Amino acid sequence: MVQTIFRFAAALLLTGALGACASNVRTTALVPEATAQSLAPEDSPLHRNISIGRVDGGAETKTLGLTQVSASELQEALQNAMLLASMLGGTDSALTVDATLEKLEQPQLAVNLEVISTIFYRVRSIRTGAIVYQERIVTPHTTQFTESIIRSERQRLANEGAIKENIRVFLEKLNAAAKAEPYKFL
Repeated sequence: MVQTIFRFAAALLLTGALGACASNVRTTALVPEATAQSLAPEDSPLHRNISIGRVDGGAETKTLGLTQVSASELQEALQNAMLLASMLGGTDSALTVDATLEKLEQPQLAVNLEVISTIFYRVRSIRTGAIVYQERIVTPHTTQFTESIIRSERQRLANEGAIKENIRVFLEKLNAAAKAEPYKFL
């Protein structure tokens, strides 16, 4: 009896650890909350003055592969995050941001899954075409086995966390750069 219970538990853990089919990320889970460091004040050159330009990189999630983050999912998340941070403007914006999801490092086999996202951001003046800010941001996020025994779910959560953190860091660094040298963003 004890042996049967042990075998059943081991099979259940193995199935959960290996995971089922990959699931798409939830774009709402990629959006960081606005913080005091990311929120563009009304007197900032970033305040409601940036449009989304080209967003590329990433990959579509395939049913039997690992969960991925596509360019369209990143674009939606970036747009919503910039809206929350009072940076997103309209068609008359003076600045545009391009983003490239260069890498999403995902472990193939691990109990606790750490995903590392690398996104290159470039902010340009629409009027002059000059690059006013650019940076490659690398952020990790680890999802613990206790958060979900299903591997594909842990993978999705780790991806979401890594992208969310990456966008948060970008917005905070961009805001700090605009506070330090506002004339560069005019």
